Amino acid sequence: MPIARKVAGRKYEVIFVNNPVSGALILIGLFCSNVFTGVAAIVSVITALLCSKLFDQPQDALRAGLTSFSACLVGTVTVELVPALYHRPVTGTLFFWIILMSALSVLVGCGLGNILGKFQLPAFTLPFNTVTAILFLCLHPPEATEVAAAPANVTTDTVLWDQVLLGSVYSMGQVYAAYTLAGSALIYLGCLLCSPVLTAASYVGALTGTLLGVAFSDPPYDSVYSGVWGYNGILAAEAIMFFMVPSVRSVLLALLNAVLATMIQAALAASLKQASVIDWCGVNLPVFTFPFVTSTLLLLATTTAGSGLTRVKNLRYPELHFRERPQKRRPDDESSATPDLDRD
Repeated sequence: MPIARKVAGRKYEVIFVNNPVSGALILIGLFCSNVFTGVAAIVSVITALLCSKLFDQPQDALRAGLTSFSACLVGTVTVELVPALYHRPVTGTLFFWIILMSALSVLVGCGLGNILGKFQLPAFTLPFNTVTAILFLCLHPPEATEVAAAPANVTTDTVLWDQVLLGSVYSMGQVYAAYTLAGSALIYLGCLLCSPVLTAASYVGALTGTLLGVAFSDPPYDSVYSGVWGYNGILAAEAIMFFMVPSVRSVLLALLNAVLATMIQAALAASLKQASVIDWCGVNLPVFTFPFVTSTLLLLATTTAGSGLTRVKNLRYPELHFRERPQKRRPDDESSATPDLDRD
């Protein structure tokens, strides 16, 4: 049972919640999308745990799931996107690559953690982005194939705002590359059980990214309605509210981070699309969570000192971070604490 608790618990670290019940709900949500997605999550997390043990990773990092949450994304994203992008079926061979890259994500994460740790910055999902991008580039079809654009069923520029709002809900599942309404709702519920603050931040980030997606994309807005434009905003907003003590300034910074991450997503997606046509002979590479990692590392680095924002030293959940925030001493408290030297 200890290994079962560890496996169920490692899904939640992706969205910064630390509750095993939340992890179980997220796992159920992944199975709602695709049985293979849930299985891949379990296999990748077990692989990461074994690799962490083998290479003697710190027990604190193991217990917190810091060595395995990137591996979880390796599994879910690969199973969901490789068949869709490269028309490869989910087979034992694909699971072999998932196991290999999940193990490598632990080592890459250790290296990145040592590098970024010198600047008091976390690696976030950069290990996942690194190894999965390499895997996808290796798995792309060997020959360029021209894909004829399917005619759209609806050729209207009208934005369906009810679908936009629905897309902001789908965005939570898209964090794991899972397109499922029920699964997304379960993941939101899992987040809510751990932290209402993080849940609010995640939805604001999702809605921000989804609305910006309407501005940055072209009709018929399928990627907006499916939640693809909101998942980087979710992670960006949550990261700020998790690593910073909640305040008016941190809320504003979280919103700005969601905007920046979505803008980076738009720029990177356009660049990758152009490279796919011209340079890479048909390689269709997603942006993964590179936008979230880039924007959040930059903003955390600029707010390390002298910004009026307080970084959390003992990471738990935002509500506790707020209660345990360092209190500023008032001038009258300091004067009362100063001994009266003029008294006889």
